[in-house]
Amino acid sequence: MADMAGNIRTQEIDQRRVLTESALPEELFFIIFKMALLPYDFYREWSTSLDRMDDEVLSQGVDWVKTTRLLVLTHVCRRWRQMVIGFPSFWTRIDNRNSERLAVFIQRSRGLPLSLFLRVHEGSIAAVKRILSQHGERIRRLDLSILLPDFQLES
Repeated sequence: MADMAGNIRTQEIDQRRVLTESALPEELFFIIFKMALLPYDFYREWSTSLDRMDDEVLSQGVDWVKTTRLLVLTHVCRRWRQMVIGFPSFWTRIDNRNSERLAVFIQRSRGLPLSLFLRVHEGSIAAVKRILSQHGERIRRLDLSILLPDFQLES
């Protein structure tokens, strides 16, 4: 009897999983994910439309690209991960803080135009040159933050 109850419970869980995973089309998930990735202050600024989730909205006054929410979406469940990875437009804005993450984002953007925020300092010049030479034709927007070594002014 306990075996039969366990089987019924497993079937109910499986049926719920099938319903929740297939009930919404990917297009609707795209809109939901797009809204989840908008900056928090976006909702207060009604002058910007949802169709215009451009780089200015995504990086107002920020010296690096916020990717935490995007990465969190890829860790909710297998279907969400597949969908988020399958939307190349989500992967087109990135910085060079982490070279491995940069490479993953470029790969997942699947040839779409890129918006890059690159921090240039003495130790990163070769890597920045490599990024620009390999992906220059895809760059739609390029933000550079050039960090100069400390200079001492003569008194």
